[in-house]
Amino acid sequence: MNDAEFRQALLVEPFTSDSTVTDKIEGNAELEQLQSEYQAFDKNLRETAQVDVPEGLMASLMNIPLQQETVDESTSSQSEKVVPITSRKRNNFVQLALAASVAFALGLSFTMLQNQPVVETGTEIALAHVYHEADYAMQLDGNVSLEDVNAKLATFGGELMAKFGRVTFANYCFFEKQKSLHMVVETDFGKVTMFITPKDLDRAIDNSFSDDKYEGSSWSMQTADLTIISDKEMKVADKHEKLLKHFRFSA
Repeated sequence: MNDAEFRQALLVEPFTSDSTVTDKIEGNAELEQLQSEYQAFDKNLRETAQVDVPEGLMASLMNIPLQQETVDESTSSQSEKVVPITSRKRNNFVQLALAASVAFALGLSFTMLQNQPVVETGTEIALAHVYHEADYAMQLDGNVSLEDVNAKLATFGGELMAKFGRVTFANYCFFEKQKSLHMVVETDFGKVTMFITPKDLDRAIDNSFSDDKYEGSSWSMQTADLTIISDKEMKVADKHEKLLKHFRFSA
């Protein structure tokens, strides 16, 4: 089971007892932390899904009068007090069920939207990726070969002409729901994150950007866009431009 398969299996079932997953986690503090985060997210999602439907909302949505038919007790015995389900009532029950589904969906969607951060620009999406993967991708100590890196870069018409450092992570990800490449490279001045994204993104990434922790640069290449993000504590002049020289993109 490779890293991508492991993360997918853990995301699908954070509380899994599958030995293939649990054996990989056992004794690995980073993976144990990752599982804890997935479990916390799963628990929060389940709690969010418990949306109470306000009384009368279903009827209001479907405009159904909630009137109960009565039976004349003077003409019916205790065992005969059964209100027959007419065709009209059966349709009402179906409508009520639909109304409940609509109410649940509306409540769940509203609650989920309230809990989601507002991401407006491509720059914010790039930084969000870095923060989200900081405890995973940045901590991996892999050694991805130049051949493997170029096999993935070829998807975007790119090529890494020579390794300028040890590639510790290189995997596909989704950027604005489009297939992209996420890389982490250990250079002489520290680890940097790189994103190779399609050129037709709706939200463009700024050429230069920063926040309290990170700073980044982005270039529009011939067949894709390249973004490099590093820690602001790396006091190296033109560090991103130096890395850019090792890439080539062509149709």
